[in-house]
Amino acid sequence: MRKLVYIAIYLTIILYSCASKPKSLKLRGYKSEGLMTTHLYFYQGGDLKIKESTFLDDLELEGQYTLTDSIFTISKIDGSSWVKAERLLLKHDSLSSYTLYQLDRHNRIDSSLFHFDVSFTEDYR
Repeated sequence: MRKLVYIAIYLTIILYSCASKPKSLKLRGYKSEGLMTTHLYFYQGGDLKIKESTFLDDLELEGQYTLTDSIFTISKIDGSSWVKAERLLLKHDSLSSYTLYQLDRHNRIDSSLFHFDVSFTEDYR
């Protein structure tokens, strides 16, 4: 009986330590216009979280992405008001400014869709 208690405690500690590791954020895209704000969180390992907020409602969507060169290909995420394209281009616009642009099916910047300002985490650079 005592061995079973020790095994249960050991397994609980192992499972808790595996589950409690936070995801490491690579970069964040954001757009604020009027009463609506959207944040795109790109995590290490390919996880993506989109948070859209208005004064009346909050929406949180999750998906996956892959990064090839400077193009993020995201899984189809339905329900987002501002993220409409499946590909986003990370572009260096000026000395310290980066922007995420939504691309059309020919990998050209779609000027009819919103773009997002970018902030990096320290471990991304």
